[in-house]
Amino acid sequence: MDEKPRKESKKWMRGLTEKQIDKVIATGYKQITFHCSMPKLVVCCIYGETEAAVGTAICSILDKQKFSMKFGKRKALRQALLALENKKSTNEVRYSQEQFPRKWKKSQVNRVIEISKTIAFKSRYVPISGSGGQVPECLTPCMPA
Repeated sequence: MDEKPRKESKKWMRGLTEKQIDKVIATGYKQITFHCSMPKLVVCCIYGETEAAVGTAICSILDKQKFSMKFGKRKALRQALLALENKKSTNEVRYSQEQFPRKWKKSQVNRVIEISKTIAFKSRYVPISGSGGQVPECLTPCMPA
C-alpha cells in the first residue's frame, strides 16, 4: 500500500494506453485499483496521501458494441484523473426517467437509475486531509482487504 504504481507491477496497467499509464505514474499516487462488474460497470480508484478519486464507466446503449473490460478501464481512469485535475466531483449519473433519451430501453434506464443510488458522480474527488490517515468510508470499497 505504501508503494506507488510502477510499470514493473503490470496488473493495473492491462488495457490502458501508454499515455494513461505514464500519466498515472507521473502523478505519484500510492495506489490504483479497478473494480469490475461486467458487462455494465467499471470503477477506478486512485488513492494518494491527501486526496483520492473515483472514476466510473457505465455501459450504455451507445457503448453496447464496444464496451469491454479494456474500454471500461480506460473510461473509468479518464474520469478519475479528471476529478484529480479539477479537484471536484463532476459528471453526475442520470437518476430520473426524464434525463434519458427516448431510444433507450426501459431495462437500460432502470439499470443506470439503480447505479445512481450508490454512485452520484462518474468523476468523484475525495479530499483525505484531516482524516488522521484513515481511509474515508466512501473509498472503502476501493481499498484492498
